[in-house]
Amino acid sequence: MCTLNSNARKWTKAVVLAGLALSSLENATGQTVPPIMLEIDIENVSFYNRDVADYARLATGAGAVPATVARNFAHALGVGDIVAVNGRPAKGIWTTRIDIIAMSENPQPGQMIADVTRAGLLDWIYDILTPEGQPIGTIMATGLNGGPPPPGQPVVSFGTSMTVVGGTGAFLGARGQTGIISAVPNRLPNPSMVEDPGNRRVNSRSSRKVFVHLIPMTQARIVTVYHQDFSPVTAARPLRRGMTAILRVTGLGPTRSTRLGQPYPSDPLDEVDSPVEVFVNGQAGMVLNKVGWPGTTDEYRVDVVIPDGAAATSATVQLVAAWIPSLAITLPLSQ
Repeated sequence: MCTLNSNARKWTKAVVLAGLALSSLENATGQTVPPIMLEIDIENVSFYNRDVADYARLATGAGAVPATVARNFAHALGVGDIVAVNGRPAKGIWTTRIDIIAMSENPQPGQMIADVTRAGLLDWIYDILTPEGQPIGTIMATGLNGGPPPPGQPVVSFGTSMTVVGGTGAFLGARGQTGIISAVPNRLPNPSMVEDPGNRRVNSRSSRKVFVHLIPMTQARIVTVYHQDFSPVTAARPLRRGMTAILRVTGLGPTRSTRLGQPYPSDPLDEVDSPVEVFVNGQAGMVLNKVGWPGTTDEYRVDVVIPDGAAATSATVQLVAAWIPSLAITLPLSQ
């Protein structure tokens, strides 16, 4: 919903610089914010082995076509549907490219001798959408399959050692690590690339939960909170339960139609791509609008209804965009 009231033309301009260090997310006040953790649920997972040399046979099999046993130096492609991020519904696709290089200190015939135990090389791409199908961004990772997780990993995982090397959209330039938390065993053997992938959800083999330990390049920041007449919230004019507050924010990322670096339009208003939530004293407020602030290139307007249950005489306000939280601010609150 992007319909604003008659005060929508009373725009003011503020320039806020927020420097975010890769290692610690240092904001403009010098405070640091820890990296975020995403838990992504993936369903209908299948790993297609390239076990035929005849390209004319690829993706032609009508039913389930089990793959032959994969040998060293073979290739495979994994695909699954993203269905949730941090327990919230989402859409999208997870893909992985696999170069099979089984290696061991005591190799079996056909395996690679090495000082480590690994199963191959991996590239992962998470292409994440809203439940309505609106693109949010991608997260891209590369690494090793099999063997132990890297030292100091923040969650219990298995089978991978993966580095996040970048992202797009809401995750532009992000860094971090990723891996598998849990996986449901295959209910069918892995398919051959002869199998028609249009039947993947019918012939799906498995599901899994993965984590992404993410260090974003940017983070939302609440600059100013206004009443509906665009007067700032102050001790003399505090927030009130049930009122609609206008948040002026930086760092919400791409909008649906404005190119990076171009000013946001006023007619029509341009909606932010990412899902946006606002919490007041831990309670979710109803977000009415999330749009680029016209005439600016990295400022946004978010209208939120202050929840009736927000107790106390002060309000801790925090915004979450694409599962990345802003720093919280504290404002006066009255009945």
